[in-house]
Amino acid sequence: MSESATVRDASDPFAPLSDGDHPPDVILRSSDQVDFHVHKALLAFCSLVFRNMFSFPAPVSEEGDAVKDGKPVVPLTEPSKTLEKLLILCYPRLSGDGFRDLDGMYGAYEAADKYQISGGQKQLEKMLVKPRFLENHPHRVFAIACHYRLENIAKAAAMATLKLPRYVPHLSVPEFNFISGQQLRQLEDFHFQCSQALVQVVASFACADWDDYWCPDEDGDDDAMGNKRYTEVWWSRERHSADCGPFIMHDSEYLAPARWFRDHLSGVKSAVLLSPDIASASKKITELVGETLKTISKCARCVQLAPSELTELADNMAEDAKSAYKDILAKSSFTS
Repeated sequence: MSESATVRDASDPFAPLSDGDHPPDVILRSSDQVDFHVHKALLAFCSLVFRNMFSFPAPVSEEGDAVKDGKPVVPLTEPSKTLEKLLILCYPRLSGDGFRDLDGMYGAYEAADKYQISGGQKQLEKMLVKPRFLENHPHRVFAIACHYRLENIAKAAAMATLKLPRYVPHLSVPEFNFISGQQLRQLEDFHFQCSQALVQVVASFACADWDDYWCPDEDGDDDAMGNKRYTEVWWSRERHSADCGPFIMHDSEYLAPARWFRDHLSGVKSAVLLSPDIASASKKITELVGETLKTISKCARCVQLAPSELTELADNMAEDAKSAYKDILAKSSFTS
């Protein structure tokens, strides 16, 4: 088979004419027959292995090409996706935005060590936690981090997966091939624990002991016993419509807030069971739509005060949930 049918040039920034002012002077050929046009001096500066490699005559490739377009051809064992990531590490002007995707990132981590690229693996670790990768492809980042025992990155990726439903139909990423089923189960358990914790946090705002309940007088005096105050409109007994306001649950010692509020939080709990993302839960708490809005519109006091007080509640919920997640994450280990 001819070279033209089996070998192709890489795209920018490693195409033949990518740098007209400083033309490349060597070609690195990947294992899948892609030619990367690069600069000897730059690669030799970044990598001791490349420096030594360029000290000897280039080996002849399987096609018998030692030179192409006047440049020596050096065949390598890495596939093109991996080689592209590896070379970006050697070009300072590309290292920031040069990583367009995660393809080849897995192999590049090993290759950075193989070619002794100073600081290469650290650069890749920084790229893995960039929002465009961590937030958009958390499962891929998780798998890469697990394989290379990057515990902190694995934990960051696990947290990022909480934005997705617990069960994603047909979820499969290439990097899953390199981690164990046990690690995937650990991620599933983490997701479950967080969803349960968030449900408990949300539920805690919907029920109170009567002995802890205190509704302030109109003058706002503090209660003498210093008990916890329930001042939000769904706890207040003042100036509600006939069907609104808090009530005693089944003649027990527990006090329930206005029914619309309990129904509202019930919907939030159902949502966070599948996707325990704190930001999403906060947004859902503050949303007054559908039946909740229809019901609340019947009570002038709730219509007036509920939006701002729900926003404050969402902030409190987020703080409690973050604390709970921090404890769960501290007890989790994905790479050991």
